[in-house]
Amino acid sequence: MNIFINKTTELDFKITEIVTREAFWNLYRPGCVEHLILHNIRKSKDYINELDLLAVYDNEIVGHIISTSAKIIDLQNNEHEVLCVGPLSILPDYQKKVSEACLLKTP
Repeated sequence: MNIFINKTTELDFKITEIVTREAFWNLYRPGCVEHLILHNIRKSKDYINELDLLAVYDNEIVGHIISTSAKIIDLQNNEHEVLCVGPLSILPDYQKKVSEACLLKTP
């Protein structure tokens, strides 16, 4: 099983929102909001295009992960830039599977 990790393009936005909706549907509550969060992340100033990634198996997008930047202020009032990860979404048919998947980054 070869799973390719690719950078998300704008053409992939809708399908990644669908993957996210399917991954979280009825998981923590009736329905879900994670796909809407993903949609809004991409419109925010904290969106990092280079860290918007797909998992592709057999020419199908089966997973997605996104990261954003954020700032934390510590007790001494020092500001630190951090990386936030998520949502991480895997289609239900591919969740909780143990495999010998080879992760490859496509050119």
